[in-house]
Amino acid sequence: MPENEFDIERMRRLSDTIEAEAAAEDRSVVVISKSGSRVQDVRYSARAFRLGSEELSELTLKLVKEASDKAGRELSEALMSMRQNGPSR
Repeated sequence: MPENEFDIERMRRLSDTIEAEAAAEDRSVVVISKSGSRVQDVRYSARAFRLGSEELSELTLKLVKEASDKAGRELSEALMSMRQNGPSR
C-alpha cells in the first residue's frame, strides 16, 4: 500500500472502538458516545429527575454534544497518530 494511503478497514475498526463519556458534575446524567455523534448510552440517576423537564433536556443535549465532540477529537488524534506512524498490521 502506498505510504500516503490509509488502511480503510483499520480506520473503521478504530472508529468503532473509540468511546467518550460526558457527565454532569454530580453524575446525575451520563452520556457515552462513539465518534460520528453515535450516542451509545444515556444514564439518569434518580437525582436527574428532580430537575425540571427543560433543564434536564438542556443538560442531556449539552452532554451529548460534549461526549460526541470528545469522541471525535479522540478519533482525529488516533488517525493522526496512525498516519504519522505508518501502516501496521
